[in-house]
Amino acid sequence: RLAGFESRPLTANLQPPVHSYVTEWHSIATSEPSVDPTLDLLAPSALSVCPEEALLLSEPPTLPSGDGSLVKLSVDRAARVAVLELNDPEHFNAISAEMADDMLRAVQWLRSQPPTRVKAVVLQGRGPHFCPGGNTHRLGRDTFKTSTAAARRSIDLFAGFVALRTLPVPVISAVHGTVLGGGMAIALLTDCIVAAEDATFQYGELSRGLTPAGLFTRSLSEMVGHATAMQLYLRDDKLS
Repeated sequence: RLAGFESRPLTANLQPPVHSYVTEWHSIATSEPSVDPTLDLLAPSALSVCPEEALLLSEPPTLPSGDGSLVKLSVDRAARVAVLELNDPEHFNAISAEMADDMLRAVQWLRSQPPTRVKAVVLQGRGPHFCPGGNTHRLGRDTFKTSTAAARRSIDLFAGFVALRTLPVPVISAVHGTVLGGGMAIALLTDCIVAAEDATFQYGELSRGLTPAGLFTRSLSEMVGHATAMQLYLRDDKLS
């Protein structure tokens, strides 16, 4: 459940209305022309949450501060197109906590821009691969005092990517090479995927005993249907 679904057709015709996960944590004011770039996309709102969500929200954010080097943001002013580039080619753009923070800050900035400045966003990766999922080497070094803190980290890792769904403009993934696990999840969070001929898609986490993250179970089912999504998950098929 994520911020932005409330304004999309996904929930428009449901009775009673069903709120999504981060929508319960932060309500987007669509009537305002811009949003404070320092806005915390995971800030609690007045909407009620279940006890488990309240417990997670009691934990402070876990992301270290990024320096902006792992997600490059550029804007073609003539075309009014913003490009978000995953910029860790040495690790094939694997998701790390620092990259997650860079992405969150980049999306916060994009949300603050008027429609006259940015009319579309492209998400891409530098180097031979788009993204193979989480950087297990870096993430494996993290230690948490409680399981709640560890669960909060899993939310924080994808918060910036999930927030792409809240942008009021089309968001397109331009993918190539390996699109695996969390990399496939973040591609599915955009409105459209444009794939190079060498792109391969795979869930890839089942053999490692990892559960889907970044709304993967929902977004994949929306894309291909529940039965096909289950087949891709259980058989771990690779698509090319």
